[in-house]
Amino acid sequence: MQLVLRQVETGDLAVALKGTSDVVRDKVLGNVSDRAKENLLEEIDLLGPTRMSAIEEARAKIVQVIRSLEESGQITLRRAGGDDDFVD
Repeated sequence: MQLVLRQVETGDLAVALKGTSDVVRDKVLGNVSDRAKENLLEEIDLLGPTRMSAIEEARAKIVQVIRSLEESGQITLRRAGGDDDFVD
């Protein structure tokens, strides 16, 4: 998660978090430093009302970052319903 967040611009992340559930927001904010958390929350507050199309565009940028990291082998995604099981 932290690797993904380091690759995403703060502005895009702030827009993408608009209107998300508390669970998603807390997961993201729990993976950044306290200073970054403060900056991100401030930026979200400063955005005000945001068009859904802008939110979807920011989320698409994040998905692209994730796909790029997966393709380069830096992260591995677990997909629900896959045939491959994981053991801890």
